[in-house]
Amino acid sequence: MSSIQGSTLDISLQWAKRITVTALTTAAALVFVAPTAQANNGFNMPGYGTRALGMGGASIALPQDSLAAANNPAGMALVGDRFDVDLTVISADIDLDAAGNGYHDSPLPLVPEFGFNRRLSEDWTAGVSMISNGVELDYGEAVPGYGTTDLKSKLIQSIVHPTLTYRLAPGHYLGASLLLGAQRLRVSGIENLGLERTQGDWATGYGAAFGYIGRLSPEWQVGATYRTPMRFSRFDEYRRLLPEGRIDMPQQAGIGLAYTPNERLTLALDVMWLGWSEENTWGNAFTEGGALGDRDGPGFGWQDQRVLRIGASYDVTPHWTLRSGVSLASKLVSGDESRLAALAPLMGRDHYTVGTSYTLGNGIELNGAFIHMPYEHLHGAGASRGVDVGIGVDMLSFGIGVPL
Repeated sequence: MSSIQGSTLDISLQWAKRITVTALTTAAALVFVAPTAQANNGFNMPGYGTRALGMGGASIALPQDSLAAANNPAGMALVGDRFDVDLTVISADIDLDAAGNGYHDSPLPLVPEFGFNRRLSEDWTAGVSMISNGVELDYGEAVPGYGTTDLKSKLIQSIVHPTLTYRLAPGHYLGASLLLGAQRLRVSGIENLGLERTQGDWATGYGAAFGYIGRLSPEWQVGATYRTPMRFSRFDEYRRLLPEGRIDMPQQAGIGLAYTPNERLTLALDVMWLGWSEENTWGNAFTEGGALGDRDGPGFGWQDQRVLRIGASYDVTPHWTLRSGVSLASKLVSGDESRLAALAPLMGRDHYTVGTSYTLGNGIELNGAFIHMPYEHLHGAGASRGVDVGIGVDMLSFGIGVPL
C-alpha cells in the first residue's frame, strides 16, 4: 500500500509541476498585456469564478469550478476533471475633487481568469487557478497638489495557484496551494511627491494557501481557508515612493457553510478577515511619520477588513441554474487617507449580484453574472482635507466550463 501511495504522490507532483510551468508562462504574459481589474474588497475581487460571483462570492464551502483554489484550495477536490475560462468586464466611474476642481475617469478593463483540475486517484487531485487583481485610472490632466503631468496609475497583479488536494476520509479533504505572483506598476503625475515620470516596473512574489472542506451531513458542508502573506520583490523605480518599494499582499482567513435543503436549492455563507493594516504600503497612514519610501513612510492607511458573503443557487431545470448573493464588508479607509486614495480608489464595500448557468447537452457550461457596487464617497479630512474621492462599479462576468 505504501508503494502505491508513493507512486500516486509522484504522479501528483509531476502533474503539479507541468501545470505550474504552463500557468506561470500564461500569467507572466497577462501581467504585461491584460487590462486591470478595478478590485473591490480592498485590492481583491469580491470572489473568483463567474459562478461564485453570481452568489456574492460565497464559495469557501461551495466549490463550483476550477477557479476554486483562489477561494479555498480544498475545493479543488470536489470539482472533478474540468477546464474553465472566465472574462469579467468592469465599468467603473471614478471622481476626484481636489482644490475645488473636478476630475473624472471611466475605465473599462477586462479581467481574465482560468482554471484546470485533474483527478489523479481516489484520494489525490492536482490543478491550478489563475486570477487577476488591480486598479487602473487616468484623470487625463495634471491635478494641482499632485504634479504637473497627467495623474494616472495602473497596478496589475496575476496570481497562479498550483494546488494539490488529499482525501482524509470520505467527504473530508485538505488542500494546499503555492501562490506565485507577478505585478506591474506604473504611476505618473505625482511630481510633487518627488517622483518624476517613469516607464513602470514589475515585481514577483510568493506565498501559500491552505484549506479544508468537509461534508457534515447530506445537507451541510463546511469549509475553512487561510492564506499567508505574499511577499513581493521591490519596485526599484518606486523605492522612494512606497514603503520599502514593495506592495505585499496580506494574510487572510475565512470559514464557510453550504446548506442544501433539497436537490434544487443551495445556500452558502462565508465570513472572511483580511489583514491589510499589517502590510506597510497598505496599512501605513499618510501621516505615518517617516520619509517617502521608508518602512514607516506614508501609505494608503487601510484598516483590516471583515467580509460577509451570502449566496443562493436554484436549479430551475437540470440544465438551467439561477444565482443571487450579497457581499458586505467593513470600512476599509477613512477620509484622512483620501489623498493617496486618489491613486487607488478601492474603498467600495458592498456588492449585490445575480448569475445564471446553462449546461449544454455535451456537458459544456455557459455561465454569467452581474455585480453592482453602489457608489462610495470618501470625504477628505485632516492632512487630506480638500481631496474627495468617489467610485461606483458594475461588472459583467462570463465563463465557459468544459468537462474533461
